[in-house]
Amino acid sequence: MKGKIKQITEDKIVNFDLGFIDDAITIIIDLLHLEIHSWKTFNQTRNKDYLTINNQARIQRTDLLELICDKNLLETEGELWCINKHTLRIIGGYIELANRSHSLGDINKSIEYYDKASQWLGVFLIKNKLKEGYKDV
Repeated sequence: MKGKIKQITEDKIVNFDLGFIDDAITIIIDLLHLEIHSWKTFNQTRNKDYLTINNQARIQRTDLLELICDKNLLETEGELWCINKHTLRIIGGYIELANRSHSLGDINKSIEYYDKASQWLGVFLIKNKLKEGYKDV
């Protein structure tokens, strides 16, 4: 079953492909950004609707992270949950810097930031035992 990953948790067995994990990681990164932007917007406007958006983003991020990461690892590897969250935030930040650098015409800086994002993705995948099927990470 090439390209498939089996994850065993206490209450279920989940089979999904690498595309699913990639999509979940991208969504988690976007939800992290949404949390930050909704918090900033709340601070600027004091509109409590942005706190609701923030909370919904947090709940969905948590659900997706629990889905793709081994629950036993999350419970036994110290601060892995927080390391995961911050690692994904770093990846998203580097991707954003790479995109901005590229739009400003600095392709070399863009590549440098994409490479750093890829290195942190490798850390995330290895720490969560999700590396199977990925090449050059």
